[in-house]
Amino acid sequence: MTDRITSGATNVRPEPRIVFHKTELNRILSVYGHLVGTGTARDYAIAMLKDRAVFSIYKRSAERPNWTIEKIPALARKQGAWTVRG
Repeated sequence: MTDRITSGATNVRPEPRIVFHKTELNRILSVYGHLVGTGTARDYAIAMLKDRAVFSIYKRSAERPNWTIEKIPALARKQGAWTVRG
């Protein structure tokens, strides 16, 4: 009889996250590239959470984001799945 060594639970599914699709991210990065070219942006961050995906654009990385683009699918029927702030 041989003993099997298992490394944790194998049937556990990862927590679902909201993500940007490739076409959405291409459009966002195109706008970001234009902002970098004009000198109004220098850095960005992406957060993929349970209920939303957030793309933040910074002029200086030590500050708050100047713009945020949020994808919130739960709001798609109410106001639209996208929010732009800044």
